[in-house]
Amino acid sequence: RSIVLSSAVMDYFDQNRDFDYKSFWKRSMRCSITTRIIAEKCGDTSSGVVTAGLLHDTGKLVFAEISPARYKDLDQSLSDAEIIEREKEAFGWAHPEVGYILMQNWNLPSEILQPVRFHHTYAEATEHKEAVTIVALGAMMASAYGQINQDTVQGFAASCKGLLKALNLSDSDFISILRDSSLAIKEDDASN
Repeated sequence: RSIVLSSAVMDYFDQNRDFDYKSFWKRSMRCSITTRIIAEKCGDTSSGVVTAGLLHDTGKLVFAEISPARYKDLDQSLSDAEIIEREKEAFGWAHPEVGYILMQNWNLPSEILQPVRFHHTYAEATEHKEAVTIVALGAMMASAYGQINQDTVQGFAASCKGLLKALNLSDSDFISILRDSSLAIKEDDASN
């Protein structure tokens, strides 16, 4: 289901030259991989959470499609919070809400819609809270991939503490997820 949906999403958008689709999909794949590993650790075997991890930032594609010149000027290397703030300033909306609205129009199930909508504000979710939290953690870890080392791991773990607690994951679970996702992402990168 994830492969079919991601292919359909890619075909839906024109892929204008002003947006780095390769980096976008690489990060989306990393989030999906990490989300799958977190879900397995939490005992969630549904495919919906992995699909939501893959599609969590689809709202960015909408902005790139409807306003490529304006969205091109938004620095994608900023923190997620800064990107959301800049999106709201430029468009009046942020990518999680835009992605949610688009996917709602596509009649995707709530188990995908809720994580897409609340992956930056997981505490606001009222449905599918575990799936939302899994995708939120997966997105944070995917964003940090390649930047975590012995000097930064403690600070990164502290920033993930609320999500880990909400999922009842221990520090050793966190280290295991970091290790397993890093290995799986390296394998995926090598095969592409």
